[in-house]
Amino acid sequence: MRQAFQYCIEGIGAETIAKRLNTLGILQRRGGAWSGARVLHLLHNEKYTGNALLQKSYVPDHLTKKERPNKGVLPMYYAEGTHPAIIDRDTFDRAQRQLEANRLNNNVSMDTPARYPFSGMIQCDNCGRKFKRVVSCDDGHYEKVDGQAAGLERDSRSDGSVLYRQA
Repeated sequence: MRQAFQYCIEGIGAETIAKRLNTLGILQRRGGAWSGARVLHLLHNEKYTGNALLQKSYVPDHLTKKERPNKGVLPMYYAEGTHPAIIDRDTFDRAQRQLEANRLNNNVSMDTPARYPFSGMIQCDNCGRKFKRVVSCDDGHYEKVDGQAAGLERDSRSDGSVLYRQA
């Protein structure tokens, strides 16, 4: 863990850190290979400083038991000194500053970006559903990009018009 934080402070990206850890034969806790996403998760985890942020996720419906990330729905609590630290606070803070600098240098948004320019912006007048991007190939020669309301099936007519109906 300490090596991953040191690499991060040196300005090395998560994918490269993952490759280095795998090359060095350093496995994850359960024996798996490292990925960039897993390295980022590790570098953002405050538990390595001996502290814990409580209620990062919650279960809104105990019947379905689906866990959701807490984005301000419930209060979060920061508990200090809950267990022995692996990384000192200064190292963790330096790594967080480097991660933020990398994020800004690479133009990465904190929110999940829309994959396409009009994602989530076009709505069906009839049902109010958002349109989604649909790609189809005709004989594998080219891609045809089209949109359709989520949950509806596209029905092309011989006159060239398009009808959307419930799926």
